[in-house]
Amino acid sequence: MSIVNQRRKTENMQKGRLGGRQLSLDLVVEILKKLPSKSLVRFRCVSKQWSTIINSRRDFIEAIVNRSLLSHQQQQHQPPMFIFHHCVPETFFTFSSTFSESIRPAVSISGSPDYHAFGYHYVRGLICCYSIFYQLVTIYNHTTRQSLRLPVIEAPVTEFRRLYCHFGYDPVMDQYKVMSILVDFREFTQTFHVFTLGSDKSWRRIQGIDDEQLLPSVDGVCIQGTIYYGATRATKKESCGETVDFRMTFDRGETVLLSFHIRSERFYHVSAPEPMLQALSSGLLIDRALLNHQGKLVCIGCCGEEKDDDDNDLTSMWVFENTEKQEWSKITFDLPELPLFCLNGDFTGFSGFTPAGEIFVTQYRYFFDKPVYVYYYDMNRNCFRRVEIQGTRPEKKTKKPGTVKVFGIHDHVENTMFLS
Repeated sequence: MSIVNQRRKTENMQKGRLGGRQLSLDLVVEILKKLPSKSLVRFRCVSKQWSTIINSRRDFIEAIVNRSLLSHQQQQHQPPMFIFHHCVPETFFTFSSTFSESIRPAVSISGSPDYHAFGYHYVRGLICCYSIFYQLVTIYNHTTRQSLRLPVIEAPVTEFRRLYCHFGYDPVMDQYKVMSILVDFREFTQTFHVFTLGSDKSWRRIQGIDDEQLLPSVDGVCIQGTIYYGATRATKKESCGETVDFRMTFDRGETVLLSFHIRSERFYHVSAPEPMLQALSSGLLIDRALLNHQGKLVCIGCCGEEKDDDDNDLTSMWVFENTEKQEWSKITFDLPELPLFCLNGDFTGFSGFTPAGEIFVTQYRYFFDKPVYVYYYDMNRNCFRRVEIQGTRPEKKTKKPGTVKVFGIHDHVENTMFLS
């Protein structure tokens, strides 16, 4: 085929023509839906119309997301994806199913070299990374390899001010929102802010919860347009001296469960079983205590109220069965002491559920001196299995400077949405 004919064929494809006939827009959309996501990202430059379809058209993006979900259901033992948070020589994170020190693209984030200073939330293919010590919030789309740095909320965070973020999606209005709580532990005040991807240019201050003493304490999870998170009632100490540790400025009280309705941007108290709230307040599983299992809110924890035949604490799983009637169910199982006991400080909570219904746990710290594993627990068979994260087995047992924090995600989907 001559160069002229090749160029003419390409032009016809761009204009939606095939064999001299104009293709309908609906047919073009259906054809694009069949293409791999990597191809779709490249084809955005074909025309403005194709770019709009791939990046902005709701039914198209929804089809790509649902295609990924269906693939997960069909391949139930597919390995998870991981967020690898690096602090040395600079602060950045990568997103991959395997570990590599040279993997790209890497998302650069400025701020503290302390990995404890950063938190992550994952929603429908988008990652929200934030720092509690700095007003730093970054959204990353792994499918399009695009990152978006959100603007600063207010004055710089001081030694007594902390930023807590939650990330969610409203399926009715097709909106992604970041809800942030800025807490001042010296003044004992908090303000609430929202940023809507694609429409807001700056943070909007919203009406928060009436009780100023309820401070965020348990990471949230988004389920069907609502973010659920835990808060602890705190009482300001009469005198805390000149301490620089903000945790020494208040006394911890009861823990409650709160919800944030993304569309209306309103907060609500959620009625929850007292043993479950006790498990949340234990401080052992604050990172990932609230999980999404088949579209329902789940909390896994040990409150010490039930024992097995050997007087060991049983583990309970509370399931939020009915949101309108505030009804919960509970499943109790004898979680084996091993291997979680061996993880020691590398275990701060459950990572989530696999499509096969297994609970999985990811070692959350990697020191470069030994492999990192993902542990899977089958409640029906009461047994564990473990899988090594590829690339974490060192060639030599020499510890390198710095630590990599690891977050496991088993429900990753492709999303061609453009961040703006």
